[in-house]
Amino acid sequence: MSVKPPKPMQTGEYPSSRAILALVFGILGLLSMGLFAIPAWILGRAEREAIDRGASPEAGRGMAEAGYILGIIGVVMLVIAALFVLGWIALILYAIFRG
Repeated sequence: MSVKPPKPMQTGEYPSSRAILALVFGILGLLSMGLFAIPAWILGRAEREAIDRGASPEAGRGMAEAGYILGIIGVVMLVIAALFVLGWIALILYAIFRG
């Protein structure tokens, strides 16, 4: 009876730190009304391009995509919030100078 040697451990690819950071910034961008959204957008895009070039591991593609998309959503939220604040300021100034 022969004993087979154990199979070597699978060494999987791990996502890069930029992909993880893009995702973390994307989540923080949503929670902070866009404060971290621009870095998430930039990091997510840069990491996607690095993965496409083969400079970063493919395992980080999902995180980079999520960070990129969350960054865009956070920037849109930031713009909407800024327009809302500017509208209120304009309304207050109109009320002050009119009445």
